[in-house]
Amino acid sequence: MLVIISSALTLGQEEKLVKVLGKHRKAIGWTLADLKRLSRTLCSHKITLQKDGKPKRDPQRRLNPPMMEIVQKEILLILSVLALSMWFLKRGEQQ
Repeated sequence: MLVIISSALTLGQEEKLVKVLGKHRKAIGWTLADLKRLSRTLCSHKITLQKDGKPKRDPQRRLNPPMMEIVQKEILLILSVLALSMWFLKRGEQQ
C-alpha cells in the first residue's frame, strides 16, 4: 500500500501514523469495488455529445523541452516520496 504523508511530521508522528495505517489496512479502500457502500453513480460520469457528434481520440501532445524537465523533476520527486512511504510501511510491518 502506497501512502503519501506530510513532510511536516516528526519522526515519532510518522512512526505512529505507519502503525495506525498498518493496523487498519483493511479499512482503506483503493478501488470502487473496495468501497462497497459507495454508489457507483456518484463516482462515474458521462460526457454527453451533440446529436450528430462522434467520439474522437486526439493524438498525444508533446511538452516543450523546458517544461519536460520540470515534469520529469516532479515525477522523480513523487516516486521518491512513494518509495520512502513504502520503506516506512515495511518497517512498520516488521515491528
